[in-house]
Amino acid sequence: MQRGVGAAAGPGFEGGHGAGAHFGGPPERINIFPQLEAVNRGAQHSFLTMENTWRQLHAAHPGIRIEVDVNVKYADAAGKTPVQFTVQYRAGSGDWIKEEFLNVP
Repeated sequence: MQRGVGAAAGPGFEGGHGAGAHFGGPPERINIFPQLEAVNRGAQHSFLTMENTWRQLHAAHPGIRIEVDVNVKYADAAGKTPVQFTVQYRAGSGDWIKEEFLNVP
């Protein structure tokens, strides 16, 4: 399913989860979006590096709750490929952290 979602968006895209299954995100199609490879799993600012931060928090503080809100923005109502993702998260009762990912080539 992920491969098909990415291929439908064009070169450089792959299907990426809005919330990774290993963090409790649903595996269904509703949770998979076309993401640029760099947005999904790039070495710099990406969903992967953000999720690695969450893994580190869990390792340092076992059982800590991480709340996540993912907002998906499309260019227009007919859009099938998001142009931006805004993710807000917090660990425990800490401050909310906001990450924005532009999803345009």
